[in-house]
Amino acid sequence: MQDRNTMGLNAVLAVSALAFVGMTGGCKNAASNVPESKIVLAVESAGAGHLQDVSADAIQSWLGQHSDVAKQISADCKTAYEKRDAKWQDTTEGRVCMADAQVLLLMPHTVFIGHGGIHGTQSSKKK
Repeated sequence: MQDRNTMGLNAVLAVSALAFVGMTGGCKNAASNVPESKIVLAVESAGAGHLQDVSADAIQSWLGQHSDVAKQISADCKTAYEKRDAKWQDTTEGRVCMADAQVLLLMPHTVFIGHGGIHGTQSSKKK
C-alpha cells in the first residue's frame, strides 16, 4: 500500500500530465490559426487535398498537372501577393500562390505581332 505522500505526488503528476495533454493536444501550429483563404479552399476542393502541411514543391507539382486550377487562382494570387506581409510566403496561401506563379511561368505561351503591337496568349496543352 502506498503512503499518503506517494499517492499525493502521483495525483499531482496525473493532473499535470492531463492538463499538459489537454493544452497541447487541442493546439495547432500558428499557421493553422490563420483562416483558410478562398485560394486555398479552391485548390483543396479541386482535388489537391488538405494543403496545410504540404510543401510548395508538392503544390507546384499538383498545379502543374491541373493547369486549369492554376489559371483559376492566378488573379486572386496576384491580389494576395500585392497585399502580403513578411510571413505570407510561409502561409498555406503563400505557398500555393508561389507555386502557382512558378507553374504559370512555365506554361507555354504563343506570342504574335498584330495590330497594335505584340500580344501574348497562353496556348492550351493538348493531352
